[in-house]
Amino acid sequence: MVKFVKLFILIVLMILVPMVIFANETTLEQQMDDYTQSIRIQWHKNPLRSLESDRYFNPWLDQDSYNSSFWMGSILNMDELYDAEKFKLDSVAFYHAPKLGTELKVFSLHLKEGTHRFNIGLGFLVDFTFLFYKSGTDQLYGKSFLFGSVVQVEPVIDYIYKDKFRFRVSPVKHICYHMGGDILGDPTLYDRSVEEFRDVGFEQIHMSAAYRWGWFTFHGGLSSAYTAHSASNVANVLNLNVGTEFRFPIWGEMNLLVGLVTGTNFDIINTITRPTAGTGYTVTEASYEWTPIVSAGLGLEIYRMVFGLKYEMQRSRQIYAFRKMEHRLGLSVNLFI
Repeated sequence: MVKFVKLFILIVLMILVPMVIFANETTLEQQMDDYTQSIRIQWHKNPLRSLESDRYFNPWLDQDSYNSSFWMGSILNMDELYDAEKFKLDSVAFYHAPKLGTELKVFSLHLKEGTHRFNIGLGFLVDFTFLFYKSGTDQLYGKSFLFGSVVQVEPVIDYIYKDKFRFRVSPVKHICYHMGGDILGDPTLYDRSVEEFRDVGFEQIHMSAAYRWGWFTFHGGLSSAYTAHSASNVANVLNLNVGTEFRFPIWGEMNLLVGLVTGTNFDIINTITRPTAGTGYTVTEASYEWTPIVSAGLGLEIYRMVFGLKYEMQRSRQIYAFRKMEHRLGLSVNLFI
């Protein structure tokens, strides 16, 4: 009798369940499709940054922002950085620094209609320093002279709240400075018996935050190095910076842009020797030094571009001149993509 009851219940279920499913086939299918769509829209496939919000979190005066730019002007104390006679600095027409940088989002999650955003991305930049000689100057390398380059790569994790606040953390920011090939290729400029140079490379952990309030954006960051302290001529052990931007709308996508960044670097300075090729580099002397950072600018922002006048003071990132402070003044064009 028990077996008969169980068999009866099983037969009833086998009949009723398909009836219920097929009777509501459209509704159930629609529910599944709706759920799939609700999950998909949380994943944003556009790898580029949003102009409406992300430009406020990437200050145009911050040298570490992953924006492309072209700077042209004067390095006011260039004769203090280099031997003016050897480098023929009196024959320089202007200095310029092209910078290629961008930031791509690998993963972007939006919750509660974008109130909360979580991004995982990758930033990359390469920054060069050149001079351009006046016509008639005779050098081994022609009119253009390359002093050095800086390369920076950084995976980043962002949390953004209501497009007004961003907190960023990066477990590893790789920075490397390279000495200009024009210096190495001219034996009259570089005497290895005085001091040896090698490419600088180190890694930092990085955190930063930015908050937008009306026409103002306030930002700050902290970076701390944890590798390569004794393997390079200079390593930035600690970096602290704070700044603000003021955007005044003029018309459409045109804004007056005023910015200021201040901070400090704590660096280890190493004197390196290499007796002969293949013997490796040896640190013979090491010291620590605090130096200030100041960057100020006035510009006109038009959609994704900023045209402006900038002044910068910081430790020189040209390896040959890393022991000195550098003062730059010139015109800059920035591109945010």
